[in-house]
Amino acid sequence: MTSVDEEKEATHGALPSLAAALWILGLAAGCEKPSMTNGSLSVTKDDLEDAYRTHDPSLAGHQSAQGVVVGPEGITVLATANPAGAAEHTWLLQLALDGAVTWQRHFDPKYGAGRALVHLAGTGFVIAGEVQRSATAYQATLVTTNASGEIVAAKAFGPRGLTGFTAVQVRADGSFVAGGSAPKGWLVAIDPALRSPAELTLDVEDVKALGAQPGGNVTVLGVAERSTTGFGRAKITSLGASNEPLWEHELPTAGHGDPAALVVGPDGALAVGSGATDAHELAHVWLALLDNAGAVRWERAITAGAENARGWAAVGLADGYAIAGETATTDGTRTPHVWRLGRDGATRWDQRYQGADGEPAFEIANGIAGAQDGGLVIVGSTTLGAGKTNVWIVRLDPDGRIVWQRTFGSAATGST
Repeated sequence: MTSVDEEKEATHGALPSLAAALWILGLAAGCEKPSMTNGSLSVTKDDLEDAYRTHDPSLAGHQSAQGVVVGPEGITVLATANPAGAAEHTWLLQLALDGAVTWQRHFDPKYGAGRALVHLAGTGFVIAGEVQRSATAYQATLVTTNASGEIVAAKAFGPRGLTGFTAVQVRADGSFVAGGSAPKGWLVAIDPALRSPAELTLDVEDVKALGAQPGGNVTVLGVAERSTTGFGRAKITSLGASNEPLWEHELPTAGHGDPAALVVGPDGALAVGSGATDAHELAHVWLALLDNAGAVRWERAITAGAENARGWAAVGLADGYAIAGETATTDGTRTPHVWRLGRDGATRWDQRYQGADGEPAFEIANGIAGAQDGGLVIVGSTTLGAGKTNVWIVRLDPDGRIVWQRTFGSAATGST
């Protein structure tokens, strides 16, 4: 283990993200990249964004929100930015509930690019991601901040290679657990000062989401089987307070599906992803609720008529859930979509969204959070704005109507 401060190697030129590096190595091994044109193919929003960046020689002007948390202090958004094309870095913003910016922090690229965010009530935030060491070599990173977004501690983990974190949670005792790949599915448990890490390799290809339970157990949603020509399989696993396995289950029960998000709450663990019953069907959002013993209580499929439907993020609410994703026509037209669900998984309402003033823009919803008034906040990226892709933040009322939306970004090095 090395600290980020000890690893100050500069990155040079236009380098791809970890996800893009994985794709490049897959192509070298003879794997074909799937397209988004029908439901049997499992390409994700990250693949499309990374493909665009990888083929752009400069990489300059790309910004995207990765996640969001909402608390009494406001809306805190984790974003990444690459305004000059040299290296992707973490960008943390906090907005008031009316959309006004309270503060924002651009981190030095030596701290890496954040992929997941969790709130430390009253004290700050934990950010998990990866830092790039060379064209296809990465290490996982954890960064803690105070309530104003200023860095308190930072550390890099794992071997240099295809190593990174994509999820992070805080356990009941205040310790952290982060998950990702190194290059197989991998967890690191560590104390709040980022000392004394304990590592665990899991029987999955990658960890996509984590959920912390009140007693100290952790639920892990990972990729059990990856496919380059269709949907794969997901695996949900429960680990005890000492990281001992308690139960596991492959999902979805019928058909194939890729995992995306996990919500752990009083009803159990809700796993969310995208899939299809067979190779000839359109994609749908799949949901599975498991109880604390690992038994499947119910499964649901959210369809979109003659369109593909995919789920990217989820949040638990007092009376149910909300899923952020997209619907896409078979010719590739994609629209951000939010589904509001009851506790039984039944859809209460669903809404489509597009850029400010109704202008056509390529938008992606990467994260979702609930607000105190029963509304929602979705975050992601849009092509509307100064940069090639820009941070997109949308505030919704309890019925899914847009209260306000804002974009942030720059075309080159400079003010945002």
